[in-house]
Amino acid sequence: DPVNQRGEDSENRIKELKNDFGARQMPCGDFNANALYFDICSLSYNLFALMRQILPLEFANKRAKYLRNRR
Repeated sequence: DPVNQRGEDSENRIKELKNDFGARQMPCGDFNANALYFDICSLSYNLFALMRQILPLEFANKRAKYLRNRR
């Protein structure tokens, strides 16, 4: 059903940003420091999204947490 799937991709990206790239909790009470921290988390996520394009197909849809813990 297309109605139930409309936000699925966005929700998964937000979940990955929060869980795999540290954006779940901000580090301090200072707004500017937190904004910088969130920008760094977002930049890391976007760099990983670009890296996914050159990964082998078996890893292209894996989360960063999976790839980081793989040995």
